[in-house]
Parts: sequence; C-alpha cells; structure tokens
Amino acid sequence: MSSSPLAKFPRSRIVGLLATLGLATSAQAAFVQGDWDPPYGSPFSDLGWEGTVVVEVPDACLALGDGLIVINSTTCGAAAVFDAKVRLYNLLAPTTILETLDFTTATVLTKILIQGGEVTQFEIAGIDKVGSTIPEARPGSSPFNAFFSLDISLSPTADARTASLSWYAARAESDPRGTNSTAAVVNFAPFATTTPVSAPGTLALAAAAVGLLAALRRRA
Repeated sequence: MSSSPLAKFPRSRIVGLLATLGLATSAQAAFVQGDWDPPYGSPFSDLGWEGTVVVEVPDACLALGDGLIVINSTTCGAAAVFDAKVRLYNLLAPTTILETLDFTTATVLTKILIQGGEVTQFEIAGIDKVGSTIPEARPGSSPFNAFFSLDISLSPTADARTASLSWYAARAESDPRGTNSTAAVVNFAPFATTTPVSAPGTLALAAAAVGLLAALRRRA
C-alpha cells in the first residue's frame, strides 16, 4: 500500500490528543481495541476484510482483579462493545474500501481477560446479521448478497485469538453457510483511558477516532 503523511503520524499522539479533547463517557473507563486484516477466502476469494472492534471496560471491572471475566448483568455488566466495523475491499485494490459493515449493535461483549490490571483480550459474539450490498459479496453465481455475523475468540495462544465472519444466504437462516477460510488473527491493544468529564458528543468523538485510526492504517 502507498504511504501518506497521515500514516506517519504516531498512533499514540492521536490517542493522546483525543483523550485531551475529552474522549470519555460519564464514568472512568478504558477502551481496548482489536484489529485484523486478512483475505476472506472462499467463496469471496477477491475480498479482504479489515476489522476493528473497540470495547469499553469501566474501572469497576478492572477492580475485579486479574483473570478471565465472563460478562453478564451482575458481573461487569456495564462493559460493552463500543464500535465494531468490518471494511470490505478488493485484494487487487486494497486502498479502496468497497463497503463498511457496522456490527456495533449486532455483537455483544461476552468475556474479557485482565492481566496486570489491564484488559489484554476480549471476546465478542454475534447476535444479529449485517447484509452486504456489493456484488463482490454474492456467493458463487447467486444474484443475492450475503449476510454476515461477526465473532472474536480470545485464547492463551496468540495465533488462536481470531475473528470469524460467518456468512448466510438470508438473514432468517440460523446456521451459517460458511466462514472465512483464512485465519484472522486479532491484535489487541489499549485504545485510550478516559477520565470523567461532562461534555456532549464525547462518544461521537471516540467513534470518529476509531475511524481515523482505521484510515491511517489503510494508508500505511
């Protein structure tokens, strides 16, 4: 991919600037991000699928101590998926995004792994499907576009921390027709740590930050 001046701007500087501007919710929390960018494989052999998921973990969750935390209504129930997007592109023209699929409300945070007082991994599960609109997302000779469901699995083994994008021929289907045939190893990293502020639009600012970092990665 070609480089640009934006791609050379340090990610840490961007995160710090956004935090200074007021990247925060109503309570102190940490944002943790997972990224991946593999080819999809059959039956969408021309597509790459770059993904970014950011989860919000309140400090109250971190206070539970190191270990695997299963998220439910009574344990760390305020932790949630903050932003989840998959960007589809043609492998022959990787800098051009054909379509962005938004899974923010189609996924739920199910587990977090806390190590050394920080969230080092998380797991999400798909609870709904998101339909594609591009011809490249039609399986085989089908005239219909596929629907997709997104999951992320955590693991003590680095190359087993993977994202899965299952596809369905119709939204009403309960069982997927398949999933990505190329492993999508997820890289986890802190996105930002926030402090309490009272300012409207801070969540929108955070969402914009996620998009900015994704754009910088694509230009790298």
